[in-house]
Amino acid sequence: MSTPQQPSDMLKTAEAGWHDDDIAQKYARAEAATRPYASLFLEKAKFVSNMTTSDAAIHALDLGCGTGAVTATIYETVPRAHWPKLHVLAGDISEPMLSYLSARGEKAGWPNLTTQIVDAADIQLDEERFTHVFANAIIFSLPLGVLGQYFRILGPGGFIAVSTWAALPWYVFVERAVARLPSGRKVELPPAETFRSKLTRGNPWHEESYVKEQLEQAGFKDVGVTKEKRRIQVGTPAQFMDTMTMPMTLVAGEWEKRVREEVLGAMRAVVVEEAGALSCREEGTRYIRDTGVSEDQVGMIRADALDPEAIVKHPDAQRVIDFSKPVAVMMFALVHFWTAAQYTAVLGYWKVRLVRGSAFVMTHGTGDGRDVGSLDGLLEVYAQTSTPFIPRSREEIERGWTLVQPGLVRPHLWKAEEMVEDREIWPFSKMWWVAVGFLD
Repeated sequence: MSTPQQPSDMLKTAEAGWHDDDIAQKYARAEAATRPYASLFLEKAKFVSNMTTSDAAIHALDLGCGTGAVTATIYETVPRAHWPKLHVLAGDISEPMLSYLSARGEKAGWPNLTTQIVDAADIQLDEERFTHVFANAIIFSLPLGVLGQYFRILGPGGFIAVSTWAALPWYVFVERAVARLPSGRKVELPPAETFRSKLTRGNPWHEESYVKEQLEQAGFKDVGVTKEKRRIQVGTPAQFMDTMTMPMTLVAGEWEKRVREEVLGAMRAVVVEEAGALSCREEGTRYIRDTGVSEDQVGMIRADALDPEAIVKHPDAQRVIDFSKPVAVMMFALVHFWTAAQYTAVLGYWKVRLVRGSAFVMTHGTGDGRDVGSLDGLLEVYAQTSTPFIPRSREEIERGWTLVQPGLVRPHLWKAEEMVEDREIWPFSKMWWVAVGFLD
């Protein structure tokens, strides 16, 4: 068996963080990422069916229990009538985590739940004590050899389930955030593979064959490895960022505080964009389902509006739209985030690419008619983001199009029966121009 490797500085930083007073409140959000695999543990162990068809007591160990993803799943899955023969020991090195779980269990009325300091890297528990050992999202950070300890504490016919990350899907958000930092700002961000290596002591826990090999070397029989991809609901972007507290501590442990805060700010923007894209796709899918529109008539793609050629060539766009015929291109609340060069290039592309008779529908933020003070305040806020607000005048927007009547107007006046500029309107309507233009 290989010699256990020493933990990286990154893992030492993580271990120190488990003792922070507020770690449980921060980590509780992360259950959204780990609970689906807790359910898989019970499914593979045939946990409920074994409990309901036998009078034998169950003694389960939840290793690295955290706030109780596995423990909660056990009690919420097993019928209450069988709780008296269920015994769960939840072990962790974090006192705050154990206190949180103890209070949670007491409030929920979970009987026979014991919380105890247990070091998953150095088990000091009686031999053959447990019928089940569950180690959810922890094994990859431990030294080699610990699986032999887990084998020792399992009774004859016992069951073990461990989970490890096959991928780090959140790491791309960090990479995108770092890429947004001002030019000249140097941030040492290791490639995803290097980061994973530090997280796993250099061991390939993401490989199915390696996981199987380690379990078999520890003495376990009938080992099965399942690679599961689950979609996880983590709530709002802000709630997702809460779940990233520990991962970001690992990534940014050696960065200066100022740099760390800049990356976190950029990452929040990335996550908001990601959530927006996902929300749009979900809404589009719901629309197709609810209206009965044929999927052949609708396409949803994720693309950059600044790269219109990629949009036109996308297979879904080609499937739905015949660009040799007149089409309508609609851009709502978008183009005022583009620089003058981007604005000219993208609109110029569409003017050349679209055939005669095509329409372009657009709303555009403007400073025309707005109070200078309020406009300056708006511009200042947007200047702090990755998408500064660039208002344009009526003349700039009208240039190059033949507009459908009533022309370029405020949104509340589009096709309105009474064209009265000074009537009482929704205040934000003054921020916009709206128009439909045809290509001659």
